[in-house]
Amino acid sequence: SSLDPIEVENEIGGVILGSLEAAVKRRGLNRDEYLSSIRSNVNVNTFHGAEKRHNIYDEYCLYHQWKTENKYYDMNDVVLELISCEATEGLFDMAFLDEIQDFSYAAIFLICNIAGKENLNWVCAGDTAQMISPGCSFTFDGLKQVMRSVQPGIDQRLKGCANLLVNYRTTKDILDVGNQVLGCAKSVFPNAIAHAQKERAVKDLGIKVLLVHWADALYEKASFGPSQAVITSSNNEADIQEEMRKWLSSGGFVLSVLES
Repeated sequence: SSLDPIEVENEIGGVILGSLEAAVKRRGLNRDEYLSSIRSNVNVNTFHGAEKRHNIYDEYCLYHQWKTENKYYDMNDVVLELISCEATEGLFDMAFLDEIQDFSYAAIFLICNIAGKENLNWVCAGDTAQMISPGCSFTFDGLKQVMRSVQPGIDQRLKGCANLLVNYRTTKDILDVGNQVLGCAKSVFPNAIAHAQKERAVKDLGIKVLLVHWADALYEKASFGPSQAVITSSNNEADIQEEMRKWLSSGGFVLSVLES
């Protein structure tokens, strides 16, 4: 298949099995439902996009068959199974969900049903700029839609997002780089990163960040201690990392952007 495995996984986990629609139906979407889903990242309004969705659903069918024949299940199956168990509702008084951008809407639907539903005791924290999977499309508006589905008529109780702008962990120079990267990302993808604003660091240890092309880095003196790191971004990650390890001789962590 010419499909990207990561994209297939994201479409299965985020749409076919993990969307709000799947949660409400308490089952995975059928082919027609998936083809008409607005949650998908695959544009269905082109011939290529429609064909791609069909191909992705074919892969899902093979995956589902493989699980059934081998009596396997994944986390998406667990979430939908728990949603179907009405006895799970109201088990806990409140729910605290951190890194909310990494939850499927179905998982959020489940948690909000089993915890804090009666008094809307839900606290969610996350950052859409930290979604690392290519197919992720979490939004805070989508989160509110899930909450409305769990407890209809609560629009007046849903407040806007509160920004936590004081960073107590990251040092100033590192955070300055992060703010610059965020600014570039928001300018290129204005609708992809909601609510994120520049943060202010409490700590300033004077540790400088060197931004340099790898070819130019070879002319810099390597003096990295065991508690410092080199973060790389390259289409040939494995080759670059090996060259860097030789350059550093000993010590120093070499991490890709994804690994860091």
